[in-house]
Amino acid sequence: MDGSEGAGGDVVAEINSLLTASRATGIMEVAEQSGTKTGGFAVCEEPVDWCQEAWVDAFYDDISGRELDPDGVAKARGEELEFIDKMGVWEIIPRSEAGVTVIKGRWVDVNKGDEARPNYRCRYVAKEFKRGVKGCLVAEFFAAMPPLWCSKTLLIIAVTTKVPNSKGDLTRTHGAKGPLCVKFIDVKRAHFVSKARRRICVELPLELRKHGRDDVGLCVKTLYGTRDAAVCWEMEVTRVMVIVLLFTQGRSSPCLFFLEERNLRVEVHGDDFEALGSTEDLAWFARELAKCWMIVDRGTLGPPGTADTVQEMRHLNRLISWDQQGITWEADPRHAGLIIQELGISSGAVSTPLEKEKLGADEDDENDAELAPEDVKRYQSLVMRAGYLAQDRTDLQRAVRELAKGMKDPRERHWMQLKRLGRYLVGKPRVVQRIAYQDSFTHLTVFCDSDHAGCIRTRKSTSGAVVLLGRSQVRSLCRGQAVIALSSGEAEYYCLVTAASEALGEQSILADWGIKVKIHILMDATAGKAIGSRRGLGKAKHLDTIFLWVQEHVTSGRITIGKIHTTMNFADILTKAVSGPLLLRLMGDQGFHFPEGRAKLGFDT
Repeated sequence: MDGSEGAGGDVVAEINSLLTASRATGIMEVAEQSGTKTGGFAVCEEPVDWCQEAWVDAFYDDISGRELDPDGVAKARGEELEFIDKMGVWEIIPRSEAGVTVIKGRWVDVNKGDEARPNYRCRYVAKEFKRGVKGCLVAEFFAAMPPLWCSKTLLIIAVTTKVPNSKGDLTRTHGAKGPLCVKFIDVKRAHFVSKARRRICVELPLELRKHGRDDVGLCVKTLYGTRDAAVCWEMEVTRVMVIVLLFTQGRSSPCLFFLEERNLRVEVHGDDFEALGSTEDLAWFARELAKCWMIVDRGTLGPPGTADTVQEMRHLNRLISWDQQGITWEADPRHAGLIIQELGISSGAVSTPLEKEKLGADEDDENDAELAPEDVKRYQSLVMRAGYLAQDRTDLQRAVRELAKGMKDPRERHWMQLKRLGRYLVGKPRVVQRIAYQDSFTHLTVFCDSDHAGCIRTRKSTSGAVVLLGRSQVRSLCRGQAVIALSSGEAEYYCLVTAASEALGEQSILADWGIKVKIHILMDATAGKAIGSRRGLGKAKHLDTIFLWVQEHVTSGRITIGKIHTTMNFADILTKAVSGPLLLRLMGDQGFHFPEGRAKLGFDT
């Protein structure tokens, strides 16, 4: 529906009238049933199968909790019901013919825009809860999702003049068809495409229920909320991409595809497709997908001056722009604003998100007091939001790592750490990564570092790693070590193991896209480098041999290890509470900057 007069307006009007009639009818039915149960005396009790939505005049965003415009919700729900009918998602049958347990359903209403630029999305989802043995559920219903940094990897390739091919030889990316561009495609109602593999019956939405009839929906297609909806869609994507379009599916992730004939690289994130190639080949790709599914071609991101391209795009709630210097990538700044609002902070900005913790007296320390029950939920919610934001913000990851320690049993000291993070966000609410033009790359460069016994309570260490493809950061990570290291050299070696593992994963992703690179790891610890470069335990006989696989890769030449001064180690900000000037310098060296003002593509909080 496009919101125009005619059929669309009739559907909206019909839904509004149904809601009004259902409320009146429902109230009478409740009163009659209550009187029957209690001998004529009404009680405050509703029928078990009564739909709660019949009682309310207000609708709320299932993510933000904010009130939504009823007319907008009615319109969006009408569009969804039109798609359900058009695509034959279910067949309406009497409940007596269901033959299986009928699954309940509910509307999920979300405003994917903001109040000034609303974009209502309503989905009717089944409430099929996970039951049974966990291992069986994983085997039967597992559906893969590509790592977030796959999207950024495609952007880095797009601004690189020469990249290695599958043999490791550098080849130019800009051929006769012009520069590489990135196309973004959204498949409409993706889960309605696949046929249902099981007999599933769901309760009908209120808008489709008829007075005097007891009907349910027999699913012909998969429905949102059913356990196998995602895996059915994954099988459909594989069918189209591999069998119809002749792409090669990735081994590191089944969501990656490569068509060598046209030099097309694709990653599929749910129903969002991101493809890298020339504008000519990207147009062919969009046409072929349109033959199989209903799609929305959101545009082609390309260099300024390139025909039929745009220079700004929102993808996976990230803000992406392309200018004369390259591409910029920014996390959704609304999350920083929401954290600041929830904490009630408007001033007192600090230069770092974390300060070194000092051990208090003992259990009587006032900073070790438990939080109030209502504050526990607030803390957990805000830390999860900060963790989501930290995926794209290296400057926050060390602080979020400390906050995560308090998720199970948050204390007053954790709340104070969270407020410091909020004060840091007041001064630096936005971080933008610059993915600059570069000539070539042949290696994945990984910076790694650790803090030996950095946790003052458990004496466990933290590993930090930054992965670069050429001069651009692909990702960074900050993780706690499960083993208590007996020396700084041992802690650094465990960090090396983590860095090597992540680098091998990124190497496999690039290989799936026909790019062969080597791995070069840089660390500032001589002892950790020595353990990784030799064969066997040496004097560190207490090490578990399970960690020695890195030595085999170093010996074979697949991984090389180098030494770097600690002041030049990008991973330093992931393991320590560094000073403000050092934080700014290391972030800047990785291509990050801290702009002021509101993002052009950003929504209001």
